[in-house]
Amino acid sequence: MQKIKNTPTCRHISYFLNLTFIFYLFSSASLLAETSIYQIAIDHSDRPVADRSKDNSRKPLIILPFSKIVPGAKVLEIGAGGGYTTELISRIIGDKGHIYAETLSPSRIANGRLSNITALRRHKLYQLPEVLEENFVKKGEVDVVIIFFALHDIMMNTRIDQGEFLNNIFALLKPGGYFVILDNAAAPDSGLTNTRKLHRIGENYVKQKIISAGFKFDEASQALRNPNDDINQSWRSIKGKQDRFAFRFVKPVEK
Repeated sequence: MQKIKNTPTCRHISYFLNLTFIFYLFSSASLLAETSIYQIAIDHSDRPVADRSKDNSRKPLIILPFSKIVPGAKVLEIGAGGGYTTELISRIIGDKGHIYAETLSPSRIANGRLSNITALRRHKLYQLPEVLEENFVKKGEVDVVIIFFALHDIMMNTRIDQGEFLNNIFALLKPGGYFVILDNAAAPDSGLTNTRKLHRIGENYVKQKIISAGFKFDEASQALRNPNDDINQSWRSIKGKQDRFAFRFVKPVEK
């Protein structure tokens, strides 16, 4: 067998291959660690059974990483409701993070559960910056803002100034912070036409409105899409199987 010469070229190739292998190992370990953060939160023994029953439909193992929820993050959730997402986020962000939840059911944090959640007092949405400041959250300090299945209600409310509301969200986020929307899909270009009747919203309308407030569209997830959904019926009749869009926007970093 011919012996391979130990030339400078061979040594360079060997060095490069070793570096590539090491990078692969570290990348794989990092990915596994990141995934385990979300899986651990989903599998937590204290999660209510009712929450677990929604996991197949809500797909938290995909949606939470998509939403850029990470340990230590400061998160604002608008339309928290029963707190399905709130609790998962609480477990991911840990003691060094905090989530400020608007319209959260008090039962979610009763008896001292989940100490890194603050249920914001009842208020009008235009008062949001003031209410957060009461909780020592200033403009430009929030890492992620999420609105899951509630933006259509906000947008169809004629008493809410859409521009002012989105401008407030923009101001609250850090440069590079994320604004994540999940909602029930109507025809893409239908805007608010069927929102009051069907509780659906046109996704192109959502995208246009948020971009006009200064955000940059970052990514969409297909995890909750259902092309077989009849978008001309109320989502309530097929709750959990309706076509839903997931959009992530980012507040640009000033150069």
